[in-house]
Amino acid sequence: MTLIETIEQANQEKIKDIKTVKNASIFISNGVIYCRHYDTIIFAYDKENNVCEIRKDCSMTSNRQIQYLLNSLSLSWEDCTNVNKFDKWAYSTGL
Repeated sequence: MTLIETIEQANQEKIKDIKTVKNASIFISNGVIYCRHYDTIIFAYDKENNVCEIRKDCSMTSNRQIQYLLNSLSLSWEDCTNVNKFDKWAYSTGL
């Protein structure tokens, strides 16, 4: 199971200091920073264990949101593991 798949719905604390695209929300759950774009978790970062997972290429807007997160957290694309198993540009709705 990937970090992105371990999200718990309870105890989510919203983060408002990071720039977001339309229909994106950023929150912390159990010490992990997540980003949901529409209904899809596209980003998970566990700073304590230095693990960053993304779902790259769901959409251009999702990629832009991931870039905002990487910039804010001083990470690069190379620091992340792409766990997207869907076709490129499958969009972020409901994956």
